[in-house]
Amino acid sequence: MKENMTSNQYKKICECCDSLLLSNETSDERVAINWLHVIREHPIYLKEYKNLLHPVGLYQKIKLYFLQDIYNIIRFIYYLTSVFFSTQKKSQISSHIPNKCDILFVSHLINEKHLDNDKDFYFGDLPDKLSKFNITSIVSLINHIEKYDKKSGKELTDEKSARIVLGRKLGFVDEVSIFYKQFREYLRLRRHERKVDGLLKLVTSRARQESITLRTHSTMIIATQIGNLIRKYNPKMVITTYEGHSWERLVFSVARKVSPNIQCIGYQHAAIYQLQHSIRRKLAKQYNPNQILTSGEVSTRLLEESKGLKGIKISLLGSCRHVVGLVKDYKRINTLKKCLVLPEGHIDECRFLFKFSLDCALKLPNVQFIWRLHPLINFSQIIRDNNKFKNLPDNIMLSSNSLEKDIQASSCVLYRGSTAVIQSIVSGLRPFYVRNKNEMSIDPLYELENGCDTVESTDDFIRAFYDNGFNHNDMKSVIRYCQKFFTPLDASVLVNIITDRDL
Repeated sequence: MKENMTSNQYKKICECCDSLLLSNETSDERVAINWLHVIREHPIYLKEYKNLLHPVGLYQKIKLYFLQDIYNIIRFIYYLTSVFFSTQKKSQISSHIPNKCDILFVSHLINEKHLDNDKDFYFGDLPDKLSKFNITSIVSLINHIEKYDKKSGKELTDEKSARIVLGRKLGFVDEVSIFYKQFREYLRLRRHERKVDGLLKLVTSRARQESITLRTHSTMIIATQIGNLIRKYNPKMVITTYEGHSWERLVFSVARKVSPNIQCIGYQHAAIYQLQHSIRRKLAKQYNPNQILTSGEVSTRLLEESKGLKGIKISLLGSCRHVVGLVKDYKRINTLKKCLVLPEGHIDECRFLFKFSLDCALKLPNVQFIWRLHPLINFSQIIRDNNKFKNLPDNIMLSSNSLEKDIQASSCVLYRGSTAVIQSIVSGLRPFYVRNKNEMSIDPLYELENGCDTVESTDDFIRAFYDNGFNHNDMKSVIRYCQKFFTPLDASVLVNIITDRDL
């Protein structure tokens, strides 16, 4: 059985990946390789890198140097064939689009129901607030819903919102052109692979494989479409969500090629974890944001302390996830005997946390467990490979309520890496972080020493749940910390950036 990755091994892999991205030979096609951008120490992400740490057998060598390349090329041929015969719409554009705009937002469509909401899932009502200052904007949405493209897609007829859902494919000629660029990078990395050894050789080999994958291709499709939108609507500023992914860096590069004076802004909207990497370091100038906007005071401080971001301005924008605390009576909250379960938007994480809470529910029949799903996940995906989830006990409820309603109905929260725990704590829920043995922590509240219980087993949870010595003063301290995580959105920050630029 393979051991979990250590923090030192993780850091070495980060260094090797960065050395390829910072090389004098780097290119847009290399930066498009998402695998090279090590996001953070989450086990879901680390799965991609574990094979680098173990001896490579004969089969693995053949796969590494031959079979995987053939597989990737066959997939590409099949994909290009589907593009050639495709009748799918390349993008969806709402009827309320200005001829020009001041700001182009790059957000995400992760659930089709979000199109029924005037507020963006990540940027909230910022576009409406900016319009009051005569600043026009368009929200472009990266489409993460595969079925949305297979059908006609929901028509964007909303007269209030200027939104564009990006297509998942381009025209055949553009698709072939992108693949040609990827293949050139494949050859460059193959030459570089012969010059290095050790861990760097393994990293270069994997990067070579990744250079001709469809996910690298998808990154380049996103950047190409954003470049076309900048060319068409001539914005003064492009603002992307900012987590350290390859597409963000590539969008900045393409934007500057199309419009050299454009301001490239990254919006850090989620938690920053203890060993978060790619968001905390710069690449070559064309791939870096001019400025990083943050969601709260905590992330502002953490990014300002990051030596790898020296020279990049950090400003507090706030977040639509800011909530006003609802804490009235801790004793009343504790009598509710309901536990909210908040997994992240990864199938494996949902299964792990739901399995843990199911075991707890079987031992605690008088406690109700409320299961919530991330908008990216549906429950049929969860039960597909686990029959235990098909017949749940009466004290487990699958929630269809809003997060706010579930929080108000609960007394505590089980979580791992989900930042929805912040809103829960601010409203008075007692947090329990579920740690998988021998893994690096993925707790977004890693800075806190008191007030958050870490549990590794059902017995740990039961003991902590019934702990009469729980310190409410510690809980109040945790709430104060979490209130700094997401602060109210302040549109004047963007207004000032636009205004300063116009002077």
